[in-house]
Amino acid sequence: MDFFSVSKIFWIFADPGNFLLLLIIIGLLLQLAPKLRPGGLWLTAIGALGMVLVTLLPIGAWLIAPLENRFPVPRLGDNVTGIVVLGGITRNDVSAHRGVPTLQAGADRLTTTVALAREYPNARIVIAGGSGEIDQDGTPEGLIMREVMVELGIDPARITVDAKSRNTYENAVLAKQAADPKPGETWVLVTSGFQMPRAVGCFRQVGFDVIPYPVDFYTPADHRRHLGELLDVVGTAVKEWIGLTVYHLTGRTAQLYPAPSR
Repeated sequence: MDFFSVSKIFWIFADPGNFLLLLIIIGLLLQLAPKLRPGGLWLTAIGALGMVLVTLLPIGAWLIAPLENRFPVPRLGDNVTGIVVLGGITRNDVSAHRGVPTLQAGADRLTTTVALAREYPNARIVIAGGSGEIDQDGTPEGLIMREVMVELGIDPARITVDAKSRNTYENAVLAKQAADPKPGETWVLVTSGFQMPRAVGCFRQVGFDVIPYPVDFYTPADHRRHLGELLDVVGTAVKEWIGLTVYHLTGRTAQLYPAPSR
């Protein structure tokens, strides 16, 4: 089983919402056996307490803010050679079923890229995104994003699509192949602020020098009390911190917590 498959299966259980719910379910089942009841009570209590804390405290904001604040939104110069935008914003399953492009959280990546493409009409555009699902059926995400860009008025001749990459490291590898950057060129990387440290680390690791342009911010924002939404933010942050650690340990990034260039 390759790195991609292992990471996807691991996250099914490590996702905070799934993990806390699993603790509660296992705890309840253990309570059915008299000898295991004390342990079951503890697991149930820990799972329930975790959900209460997520509801009452801005844990998601605490975890995700450092990631989003790592790279500031830059002021670009007059010349931009190209723009690389990472996927992770479409519902491939729904898009395939409905026959129309369907976007989800993170669509700022697409709208910002379109805005930059209009500001820099000579810039090339590289879309990096295949499918982030173990099941690779359906239209690759990059092709869906390309369709939306063309509908928004971007010349298709400017767009190159990597439709094979499945994670951030593969985004960097295949985006570099598609862009074929030359010395002295200026390339901009557009992705969500929380993902930017890991993305920059990957692009540096493969030797693709880019200007980080973070978008799709979660913070600052008022703390809400809807458990599902709060768990989503916590899950996004936890996944990214785990991703930074694993990518560094497996040699996909040279730094544990990549920082802006000085």
